[in-house]
Amino acid sequence: MKAVEASGLAYQLLQSWLQAIRETITLLWQFAEHQAQWLLQEVSKSHLLKTLCPCLGFLIRTKAQLTTNHNTDEGRTADGSRNNSTRHEENHATCSCSGREREKDTPLPSQSIYSLFDSDGRMDVFRMRKLVYERGTHPSERKITWKFLFGVYPERSTTEERKELDRQMASQYKWMKHSWKQRFPWAACLTVHSDLELSLAIQRYDEEQKEAEAAKPPTEIHNEQRLPAQFINERQFQRALKDIDADIPRTDRHRTFFQREGLVKLLYLRDILVTYVAFHQDIGYCHGMNDFASRFLETLDNETEAFWCFVGYMRRSAWSFTTMGVRRKTQICEEVLRHVDPELYSHIESVSKEKLIFCLSLHLM
Repeated sequence: MKAVEASGLAYQLLQSWLQAIRETITLLWQFAEHQAQWLLQEVSKSHLLKTLCPCLGFLIRTKAQLTTNHNTDEGRTADGSRNNSTRHEENHATCSCSGREREKDTPLPSQSIYSLFDSDGRMDVFRMRKLVYERGTHPSERKITWKFLFGVYPERSTTEERKELDRQMASQYKWMKHSWKQRFPWAACLTVHSDLELSLAIQRYDEEQKEAEAAKPPTEIHNEQRLPAQFINERQFQRALKDIDADIPRTDRHRTFFQREGLVKLLYLRDILVTYVAFHQDIGYCHGMNDFASRFLETLDNETEAFWCFVGYMRRSAWSFTTMGVRRKTQICEEVLRHVDPELYSHIESVSKEKLIFCLSLHLM
């Protein structure tokens, strides 16, 4: 029976890999057709070889790298595994080096994401995705690219359409946040007992909220939206709020972005998460969501934009945070490890009843 279940899990894992490969090949084929048409129409024969040479060079380098990796893997198999501490130092050095290089590499105007807008402000999303895939996104470009990548902005939207969409989303988010705060006044702010730094941040947050309400009263926000009332299950909301309030004080508070303004941004992070769970009770809150929402808030430095990017991300990845999703990922990892390294699997099984539960953070991230 166990053998049948293992075969089923392995088959499902193989299916997911094949599906990913199939989608990748389709995208590459579409891109190749697009580039071929452009070359034939726009590039003269005298420049055709100059255009193709870098591509050929890239293919040669890729082939050489794959051959090198294959030989290296065979050498590791023959000679045994490397020392763990040495491997960790090498990986850390490589990551640190590439990170520094990426920070220093300011995109040239011809490579910039902003050069992909037409006269009406429409983004060439296909080329943007290609550029992001090839070189990543520069910090100065993430505020715009993330909104396209996570579905906040429609792909063919113009500048004026995005401005109007920004206004609507800001108003809707304020209405959503006001709704749960009005329904549950006791949940409006985080309560701490022995954290002076966070207590001062809460005081500043309260002052900023009063100033915001004075500038635009909640009644104006409600009249703008005219959205139907949202039913919020109080018991479910309380459970989610308890988990959020436990995670917020320990979420990235050491990072410069949160330290710069005395941790008050942590309270805005809390608002993002509470607003999300109040209006997405079918998903609720799971540990790990705070880390993703924190990155959106730090990168975009705007509460409303961070909320909608987080909503877009969760629309695709919510299943990964559910108990069923985490359990499924853990089972697949266990079965793969049992087939790839039976000795290690047996050791983990003998010393831990939870087996690969220590991989939980990796599954979520």
